[in-house]
Amino acid sequence: IVFFANLGSIPFYDKGEPREALVVRDIVLNGNWIFPLKLGEQIPSKPPLFHWVGALASLFWGQMTEATVRFPSALFASLGVFLVYYLGRQLYDPLTGLFAGLILATVMVYQMAGVEARVDMTLTFWLTLALVLFYGLYMGFFKHTFWEYAFFLAAGIGVLAKGPVSLVLCVLIVGFFLAVRK
Repeated sequence: IVFFANLGSIPFYDKGEPREALVVRDIVLNGNWIFPLKLGEQIPSKPPLFHWVGALASLFWGQMTEATVRFPSALFASLGVFLVYYLGRQLYDPLTGLFAGLILATVMVYQMAGVEARVDMTLTFWLTLALVLFYGLYMGFFKHTFWEYAFFLAAGIGVLAKGPVSLVLCVLIVGFFLAVRK
């Protein structure tokens, strides 16, 4: 409810949201799923994962609106809250997981990113998923090889969200964690 309630209630209000909406528009109108363009001729400044989800939402609802373009951010913000809840539940108990998820959902910066048509929440979710999977593997929560592949897949999908910064952050965080843990 926090992220989905007012997605379409205000028009785009900064230059970043319409920029992402132009790419979603190109996918919806021209079907350029593999190599979407901005205004039919400019290469977008961000990778396409956010735009693909926005285009799917627009096609599902039958029209492209502010709400459908902002939908990926709200979706990934909500999934991120559930992911933090799951991690808190695994590490401690259900109540701790609930508080962790509620705290994340009520952080102002997270809320803002969860309702803007920007790629940041898409990157945040996939990076968080990769790190949760890594920590689960490290702690022994996940024992099957499938989870190792899921970790690498999540880190790779993060590249489709905002570029190589996803892999760089993942490697730095995991590397620092392993160095501290020796």
